[in-house]
Amino acid sequence: MGDPDGGYPTLLARLVAARAGLHTREAEVHAWYDAQVAAADAAVARAAGEVAAARDALAAARDAVHRVDTEAALLWRALRTRVGARAAARLGELPAPVPPGDLPVPGTDPGATGPAAAPGDRSPTWLLRGLRDRLDTTGTRRGLPKWLRVLLAVLAAAALAAVAVVLARAS
Repeated sequence: MGDPDGGYPTLLARLVAARAGLHTREAEVHAWYDAQVAAADAAVARAAGEVAAARDALAAARDAVHRVDTEAALLWRALRTRVGARAAARLGELPAPVPPGDLPVPGTDPGATGPAAAPGDRSPTWLLRGLRDRLDTTGTRRGLPKWLRVLLAVLAAAALAAVAVVLARAS
């Protein structure tokens, strides 16, 4: 009886060939897997770098907001000091911050707002610097000293008395 598959040596040769093909495919799969792991590791490293950069940017933004808020509070206090007690009472406390999209655009009319310029062109520090410059160029509004007000009242009374004397002699 003949072996339809060509006998044992043929089967053995086919088994060896199948094993070689299996090893080749396993090597391809392992190479593909290693490439995928390396790509994933690179993506994770890239993402970690982006997270660190975002964390640094967030810290810088928080510092900038703190500096701007502090400067705004100082300028508000300086404004209240310069305008006098009555006007300061009308001004009240420091107002809430304006949303960034509503900030004026540098180099334009301060009343102009909106997306006319790139977002980086609007800067609260620019606004605060302008306010600081204006406060530095305006004088402090102060009332007359009490002694000067009394002196002016006495002088006004003396002038009225002198006018009354002159009018009395003229009649």
